[in-house]
Amino acid sequence: MEKEKRGQGIDPNIFNRTNFTQFPTWLAETKSVEGCPLDCQYCFFQLDGQTPIKPKINISPKETLNLISEAYTYHPEIPLHFGSQTDVFSTKENINYYTKLLLEYGDSNYTNPLIFVTKKEIPDDFIKKVKQIKQKIIFYISYSGLSGSAIEPNINTNNLKDNFIKLYEEKIPRVHYWRPFLPDNSNQEKIHEVLDFVNKYATCSVLNGLRLNDGIRDNLIKFWPELSNKDYDFKKSSEFWPEGIRNYIQKYTSQKYPNYPLFMGNTQCSLAYALEVSDISGLYNRRVCLESLCPDS
Repeated sequence: MEKEKRGQGIDPNIFNRTNFTQFPTWLAETKSVEGCPLDCQYCFFQLDGQTPIKPKINISPKETLNLISEAYTYHPEIPLHFGSQTDVFSTKENINYYTKLLLEYGDSNYTNPLIFVTKKEIPDDFIKKVKQIKQKIIFYISYSGLSGSAIEPNINTNNLKDNFIKLYEEKIPRVHYWRPFLPDNSNQEKIHEVLDFVNKYATCSVLNGLRLNDGIRDNLIKFWPELSNKDYDFKKSSEFWPEGIRNYIQKYTSQKYPNYPLFMGNTQCSLAYALEVSDISGLYNRRVCLESLCPDS
């Protein structure tokens, strides 16, 4: 394959991708609905022309349901992530689609836990329906502290906080997805603001740095000028963080909220914790495990 031009995205037509794609943490639905109306500047959809656009529905909920068991890595316990190429709650059409898919999934014989990741408000009616089905549902709520800025222009902090509160009251697992970290949300005041709230309502937090390639770096240089100081090998650099921020968050959390679970760059363990199962990814006693603040239990 020819080397991609600087700033150019990955052409999804190059890959023979099935409707469900295996990721390190879960099996994700990747073709049923594609495109996102949000305009987050660090999102890789930016490079593929998939944001900000109206989501496109490619196949029906029933067809999606039928294709789950055909996935190459499917097994009855693997978590399933619905809506990985969009935000499930970003449009009325998306909400209607995934509400129908949720209910049909609830009536099916599948036992896999379901994952939803969102930056938008979760409708009350959707939460009621989550309570009606037999499978376990976990929400990852992406609350970075960048909401409403030029980096995340279409995100409302109050909606995110309401998500945590409503799910907490309904005893539905809710993981705080804290990502990415840029200078704008890496000062002490912003870190305290986020953590002082989520420790009351979230099941746990998982922290991930900024994923980069040449194109995303071009998008973000105006927000983080130091990214232009070096030619990075992005294939060998999985995440970028402002200097010292990881250590500061670890120290602040352990001192002020010593019983709050906080997983550093470790989505797999946040999922295991929310599912109330033991380590399912072989990470125990490895670096990301030892850097996390994980309860003894």
